Amino acid sequence: MERGVVKTTFVLFSDVGYDELAEALHEVKKSNFEEANIIVEVDNKRIILDTDNGRVDINFSDYDQLLDAIIRIGKALFTYDMADTLTRARDHLRFYRLYPQLNMTENELNEIISAMDKAKEKLVRGEFKWTWELGDLEAGYFNALVEDNPEVNKAIDDGIKKYKEICLEAHGSDDPRYCDHVTPIISAVVYAVPEEKEIAIIVDVDKVGEVYRVVKRYGDAYGFLKALDEYRAITVTRG
Repeated sequence: MERGVVKTTFVLFSDVGYDELAEALHEVKKSNFEEANIIVEVDNKRIILDTDNGRVDINFSDYDQLLDAIIRIGKALFTYDMADTLTRARDHLRFYRLYPQLNMTENELNEIISAMDKAKEKLVRGEFKWTWELGDLEAGYFNALVEDNPEVNKAIDDGIKKYKEICLEAHGSDDPRYCDHVTPIISAVVYAVPEEKEIAIIVDVDKVGEVYRVVKRYGDAYGFLKALDEYRAITVTRG
């Protein structure tokens, strides 16, 4: 590494199974491992698989190819998780369909199951844009976002008022003063939409939901990947 040059490197995913990765990267099929941590070296246009059976380097000729590989990996993992979730939900509904506690007709259950099957088919065909939740902005960056943008301030104030209204609807009859002393949790969650080369910061007020959104778009794959690395460094992953 050249002195004074900081290489852009970040962990994409950890503990990813061979089968999931093999669906996204054909180079993986030449390897033999069970799990891998996926590391992206942006400047070197490289993905490193740190596996339980050694290191595997996958090099790309340009940043567009690197970004495309990241998208394929993300979509494959999302599809794997969501398809499994939908399958288990469908199986549970089929198992419990005759239980009176569900209070649903056979036709209503069949409609839900049919919708799940269609959603799963769309996932398998890749007919969606992968949105990656990077995490919550760290406190210092969240404070700077609020202090530097009057619109964000106003949106949060309006969200707090709405939160108080919701609180009064739930607790007003028991203790009208209770809601004067409660403060909602306010967060700014960072999302990446790699196919659009976008980073979105969504300000959220507890019980109210999204109150403000900042969207940053990048003109090329390299600019987006550099931004992705920067936001990964200033976000905290939810446990």
